[in-house]
Amino acid sequence: MKIRLSALLFVILLLFSVMTPAAYAETPLSADQIVDLAITELKMDDYFAASDKLLDSRYYRTIVHHWPNPALESVRGESWYVRFDAIDKANDSSYVVALHEDGELAFLDVAPSEEWQKSLGTVGFLELLDRYQEVCGMMPHWNQAQLMSFAVEVSKGMPDTRNAWRFQHAVFIPVPQGAISKEEAGRLAAQAADLPVEAAIICVCQLDGDRVIYKVSLGLGSGWLSMVELDCMTGEILLVTPFDHDMHGWTDCYIPQSLMEQVPPAESFLPSNG
Repeated sequence: MKIRLSALLFVILLLFSVMTPAAYAETPLSADQIVDLAITELKMDDYFAASDKLLDSRYYRTIVHHWPNPALESVRGESWYVRFDAIDKANDSSYVVALHEDGELAFLDVAPSEEWQKSLGTVGFLELLDRYQEVCGMMPHWNQAQLMSFAVEVSKGMPDTRNAWRFQHAVFIPVPQGAISKEEAGRLAAQAADLPVEAAIICVCQLDGDRVIYKVSLGLGSGWLSMVELDCMTGEILLVTPFDHDMHGWTDCYIPQSLMEQVPPAESFLPSNG
C-alpha cells in the first residue's frame, strides 16, 4: 500500500468556508451510487481490498455528504465526501473518498490505525498547527472543512502530545442535512450555560459514538468558561461542563467529553512535549 504519509506533506490547505448542506436532490448520482463508486476507488488503488468490511456496521460507519457548491463548501473542491469511519481505530484505518459531481475521483485520503501509525514516525502537532494557521487563521475561526482536514493530517503518525491524540480521535464531519445551524447551537449552548450568546466562540460538528453532536465552547475576556454538547439534529442539551483551567486544556474545547475521559497521561508521550 503506497500512500504518501511521510514528512506530513502539506499539499492543499483549505481556504473555503463551509455552509449548511442541502439535500441530494438534482444530483446525477444517488448517495448509494456514490458509496459504490467510493469502494471501487479504494479497491482500484489498493487502499482497501476487503471492501465488504467497509459496509459492515460492526467495523465502519459510512458518512456520505453532498456539497451543492463545491467551490465554497467542500474540502478540496469535490462535490461528494465519503468517509468510512473505523469504529476500532486501534486496528482499522479510516478512509476518505472525494468525488466530483459525475462520480470521477477527486482525491483519496486515509487516517491510519494506531497500529499503522507506529510505523510512520511522529507527528509534530505544533508544526502542523502552525502551517494550517498561517493559511486559515487561528483555530477558533476555522470552518468545518478545515477541521476535518486537520484531524486527518494529524493522524498520519504517532502523536507527540496529548493534543495530537485528541485530534486523532475526534471525528469531525460535515453538518448533516436537517441539523440545526451552528448559530442556533451557539444560542442554545449559551442559554444552557447562563452566558451571553456572544460567549459562544467555538462550535464544531462531530461524531460521538453513533451520535452526531455539536461541541460549543464559551468564553469571555477571562478565558474559557464552559463547554456544552448538544444533539446536532434536535438541539437537545446533552452535557454542560464548566471549564476548569487546572483540569482542561484548550483542545478539550474541540472534542467530546467521552474522549476527554480517555486521553492518555502525559508520560505516554515524548518527555519534552508531555
